[in-house]
Amino acid sequence: MTAILKPTNKMFCLLIFLSLFSAYSTKDDNLMLDDILALIVKKFHSYASKSSGDQNTISTDKMYDMVRAEFPTFFGRVKNDELKEIFSNMDDNNDKKVTFEEFMHLLGFMANAIAK
Repeated sequence: MTAILKPTNKMFCLLIFLSLFSAYSTKDDNLMLDDILALIVKKFHSYASKSSGDQNTISTDKMYDMVRAEFPTFFGRVKNDELKEIFSNMDDNNDKKVTFEEFMHLLGFMANAIAK
């Protein structure tokens, strides 16, 4: 697996993510982008609360649980050492915690991979 590079333009990653999911076929074609964003924030806060009681960060250990449960298509076959590398690249300040902004970087890269 190649190392994930950090984006130079964080807003670009978010726009890729939004454009991808606006065109992505779901079971509910009436799903609105604001609903998707609200769900992403809710899920992040849920895992963050379980991780440290702080809704603003998720420990890298808890990230393993989250990506396995929430992204089985992307990460179902990825080895733990590869996930560790991904999380290390996500953790901009190397504090072993992932902020929402750092998490959005991951989603941007995932969306970019789907779009290609």
